[in-house]
Amino acid sequence: MHTWNEPIIRATAEAKKLGVNIVSPMIGEAYELHSKFSGGVWWE
Repeated sequence: MHTWNEPIIRATAEAKKLGVNIVSPMIGEAYELHSKFSGGVWWE
């Protein structure tokens, strides 16, 4: 068992460590590929 936001926290930490961009829109939020993401850290 883990908290609801642990997977996204782990994924974003790993992406940062590897120097990889990650897009994490809110559940149900539309996102168009290759557009700028300005959603921020909504799970904290």
